[in-house]
Amino acid sequence: MFRVIVLMFFVFLIVGCGEENDYSVNRVDSYDLSAPHSIKNRSLSGSIFIPQEFLVDSVSLCELDSCLNKIQGRCYKGTVMDSEYSFLATDYKSPYVIIELHLRFSHSDSVVSKITFLTLSNISLSLHPRLSIESHLESKRVKKLYEDGYPFHAAKSKSAIELERLLGARYGAYTEDDSLYRYDPMHPYYISYGTFNGRAENFFLYVMLGFLVQDSLFKQNVDSFTNYFSENGQWFDSDKALISADYCASNRDTIIKWVMKHDSIWLYSQRDLNELMSNLLENVYGFPECKAGFYGNPNSGSSDIRMVNENPASIHYGDSLVCDHSKLTLRIWRLPYDSLERKFGFCTYAEKAEKTIVMTEDSLYYVCLHNDTDRGWFPTEKP
Repeated sequence: MFRVIVLMFFVFLIVGCGEENDYSVNRVDSYDLSAPHSIKNRSLSGSIFIPQEFLVDSVSLCELDSCLNKIQGRCYKGTVMDSEYSFLATDYKSPYVIIELHLRFSHSDSVVSKITFLTLSNISLSLHPRLSIESHLESKRVKKLYEDGYPFHAAKSKSAIELERLLGARYGAYTEDDSLYRYDPMHPYYISYGTFNGRAENFFLYVMLGFLVQDSLFKQNVDSFTNYFSENGQWFDSDKALISADYCASNRDTIIKWVMKHDSIWLYSQRDLNELMSNLLENVYGFPECKAGFYGNPNSGSSDIRMVNENPASIHYGDSLVCDHSKLTLRIWRLPYDSLERKFGFCTYAEKAEKTIVMTEDSLYYVCLHNDTDRGWFPTEKP
C-alpha cells in the first residue's frame, strides 16, 4: 500500500499541470485572501480598445487552473456596450481568467472574416482587465513566463514592459529590477497596464502587422508575432519585422493619414507615430537613433545625418535614408518623399536654409519648404 501511495505521488509530480488542476495546486502565487479584490460575488468589467474597422461578435470568460488551462464548465458569456465589456456577478473558483473578444473585420473586401483578441488576468489583483491588441500579443509571453516560474503578476508586468520597449514607447526608462515585479497594492502600475487613450502608439501595432495591407495577412502576422515574442520577448530579428520595416519606410504618408483619421490629438500623435516607425527602422536596419543632435541647426546650414540600408534582404537595400526633424511632428529616418527629392536631393529641416531655390533644365524653379504643413520641393517664382 505504501508503495502505491509513493508511486501515485511521483506520478502527480510528473503530470504537473494537467487539464483539470485546481488553481491552487503547485503554485506559490495561488489566490491569497489578502489580495485587494475578492473573487466571490464578483462583477467584472473593463475597457475595449479596437479601431472602428472591427465589429464585435461576442465576449466570453473562462476560469483557468494553476497551469492557465481552461476549467471545464467554468465559462461565461458577457456583454459589450460601446467600448466596455461586462460580466454578471459570479462566485469565481479561480482568480485566473482568460477573457476573449470575438471580432469580425468590417472591411468590405475582407478575405478572412473573424479574429479573436484575448487577455489573461488575475482578477484578485486587477479590477478592470483591458482587452486590446496589446493584451493579445502579450498573452503567450505571459503564459511562457508563468510556466518558467514567474509569479503571474510578474509575468504580466514583464511582458507588457518588453512589448512597450520593443515599440520604443512608454516604459523605456524603467529598469528590470526585482522591485518592478513584486506585487504591491500601493503601486498598481506593477499589476496593470494603465489607461489607453487612442493615441498613435495604440494604432501602430495594427500598421506594423499589416492591417492596412490585407486582413488575412494581418491575422497571420498576429499569430506569428505572438509565437515569436513568447520565446524571448523579442521580434525585430524575425523575417516579419523586416517586411514591416520596409512597409513603413515605403508608406509613411498612408500610415500617418490612417492613424490621424482615428485620432483627434493630431500634432502630438503624428510625432509619436513617426518616432515609433523610426524605432522600427533603427532596430531592423541597424541605424543609430534619430534624435536631437543628429540633425543640424537650420539657421547654421549644418548637414544632417544619412545612413545607407545595408540589409540585403530589404527591398530598400542600398537606399539612403535621412534623419529628418521639425519642431513639432517629425523626427524620423525617411526615404525621399518623391521624384523631386530623388532629383534635387533631400529637402530637410536642417538643410532648408542652404537649399533655397533650384532650377531645372527647363528653367523651372523649386524652393525647399520644410515646416509642419509643407515638406519638400515646391514650384516657385524666379528669384
